[in-house]
Amino acid sequence: APVSATGNNFANWTGCDSVSGAGNTVCNLNVTASRSVTANYVAPVTDTLTIASVNPTSGVAMTVSPADVNGATNGLTQFTRIYPQFSAVTITAPATSGANTFTSWTGCDSVSGLVCTKTMNANATITATYASPATFTLSVASTLPATAVAITVSPADVNGLTNGSTPFSRTYVAPTSVTLTAPLTASGNNFSSWTGCDSVSGPSNTICTKNVNANATVTANFTAPVTENLTIASVNPASGVAMVVSPA
Repeated sequence: APVSATGNNFANWTGCDSVSGAGNTVCNLNVTASRSVTANYVAPVTDTLTIASVNPTSGVAMTVSPADVNGATNGLTQFTRIYPQFSAVTITAPATSGANTFTSWTGCDSVSGLVCTKTMNANATITATYASPATFTLSVASTLPATAVAITVSPADVNGLTNGSTPFSRTYVAPTSVTLTAPLTASGNNFSSWTGCDSVSGPSNTICTKNVNANATVTANFTAPVTENLTIASVNPASGVAMVVSPA
């Protein structure tokens, strides 16, 4: 008898004098009268493979090979595939899902990078785990004045925020190079320097560049303008002479 028929597996012969061959598929019969022999088949044993993910728990596109008993292969987590027992299944996870990065498989028989291999000998679940990217806070401050200095910031942070008025903070995925530009004057005071930057450039060094790979603070420093007193006097008379002065 054949090993399989219409998707079912050979189980045994009944009515034979003896059986032999691979899987006892050969029926031996001494025909001395009318006889009946039957080749019996059984549906294959199947197991369900559940393919899941963590962070995110859904929507991760997995590549699956081979096709299951229903002809299904790839899918978006969480999903299931049904295989004949002892099928070897290969599942490949993407390196990233959204902004998150693949870190590990669990439930596999073996793992090679992004690839999980699982032999189906029972119902099983395999899970691909992803990690959120590391984020850090960039605090932006100012001195003299300590508040309300308008700073231009590029690029936008993870929340879509850019420019702000001191003091404020922005959150970035590490590493991100951030450019901050201070005004030349604020509240009548003059820009003097940045502190906490990796480098400064631009007119009067008003542009600060910071590579955000840890929590950090940058500060735009201002100084009061230097002033001089001009005394205007007269002689004969020593007082009361109306003078025109420009500018204010």
